Amino acid sequence: MNSAANPASGGLSWVKDVTRYQWMVFLVAWLGWMLDATDFGLFNLVLRPAVTELLGGNPTIAQLGQTGGFLSMAGLLGWALGGFAFGIAGAAAAAYIGHGMTLCGLGGILGYATFGFLADAFGRRPAIAFYNVGTMASGLYQFLGVDSWDLYPYLPPVFGYFVFGVFSGHAVYLPELFPTQVRATAVSFCNGTGRVITSFGPLIAGLVTPMLGGQFSTATAIMTCFAGLSILAMILGRDTRDQDLPHIK
Repeated sequence: MNSAANPASGGLSWVKDVTRYQWMVFLVAWLGWMLDATDFGLFNLVLRPAVTELLGGNPTIAQLGQTGGFLSMAGLLGWALGGFAFGIAGAAAAAYIGHGMTLCGLGGILGYATFGFLADAFGRRPAIAFYNVGTMASGLYQFLGVDSWDLYPYLPPVFGYFVFGVFSGHAVYLPELFPTQVRATAVSFCNGTGRVITSFGPLIAGLVTPMLGGQFSTATAIMTCFAGLSILAMILGRDTRDQDLPHIK
């Protein structure tokens, strides 16, 4: 392989070696992520009228929030179980990758399930900050502090617990930040904008890796540190625990 085709040796010179087919695959994958963001946005937009029709009559805000929370939890658990199944299917071709996805998915299921209890016990902001601190701590240790496979069965579930579990905060914390008349639009905007921005994460990681001498683990550790932005948002935000939704302005 010549130096131009080696990502670790020529800065960004490898870009010209990417084929049209590879760019098409990248575009399709990126558009798929965008479609996923759109799906989440549509879910938030139709949640209130759909739950109102499902419950019948004139349900209260509390009933809408409770039922919507159960529906969101079911979707997130389905997401985790999908990653779990994908890990099993891929294990024969790439054992470590397949098993790693499975273990992360199992940890994520536990993270989803426990977030609500932690948020009720300690507050929304502390719970989200806890998950993001755990993401950075477990991620940095996993990507930079481990040089053998001895801890392999234990680290991916811990990492998955934090990095996936924090998504439950989208269903718990975000709807409580906005008044009723703009709640669906605001939550949809927050979810959609976040997905659009993070969709460039893999591309940035790929561009940074050659600058780090081809050390993908270092690039991944750097990307993990962006969880610190969520902690900053929690410092600047407000806690909504024990507040009645109709009175939040």
